[in-house]
Amino acid sequence: MATFVPFIGFVYGHFLNNYMKNKIFFACLALLIFLSASCSKGKSYVELLKEEQTAISRFIDDNNFVILDKFPADTVFAANEFYKTSDGLYVNIIQKGIPLNYIYNENIYLDVKDFILFKNDTTHYDLGVFRILYNNTYSYTFEQNSNIICDGILYPLQYVGYEGKAKLIIPSKQSTSYYQSQVTPLYIGEVTYRTNIDRVSE
Repeated sequence: MATFVPFIGFVYGHFLNNYMKNKIFFACLALLIFLSASCSKGKSYVELLKEEQTAISRFIDDNNFVILDKFPADTVFAANEFYKTSDGLYVNIIQKGIPLNYIYNENIYLDVKDFILFKNDTTHYDLGVFRILYNNTYSYTFEQNSNIICDGILYPLQYVGYEGKAKLIIPSKQSTSYYQSQVTPLYIGEVTYRTNIDRVSE
């Protein structure tokens, strides 16, 4: 009996030690499975960018747009032609207006129509008017907070001038911080750069 008690203690201790090791092992295994499942639910930024480019390419194909490698010297575009910049922005000039060098430190009103978040939606929206301050050093001050005012939407201004019109496909990298975080491209079927808010309804 004296030798049996230590043996029982040894077996119990061995069992308890293995049990704790197994318990830790299975807890770690469960944690790894959980983390793996959590990661698989999300997508990497690279994957989201690939999805965005696929959505842009599909949108271009569906609308029979033609992509130009060079900007037309006369700034004349066919209705379905877009110039792709080195930054990935797609631009079409609809109508030229007043050259920018005639105006200094003036408010400009962006009249945005036919707006689509085409990655997840095909609904067309008329967003209305947004104001910025422009000066002849090609810098801009945003006079109004908006998820639409970005470098991309202002790019055509240098070519069309005031009262000019353009349309754009804006990848998320050329968009506002909001759409960059969503990795969502934008389509703007018409933006007019107005100098007089009274003419916005025209």
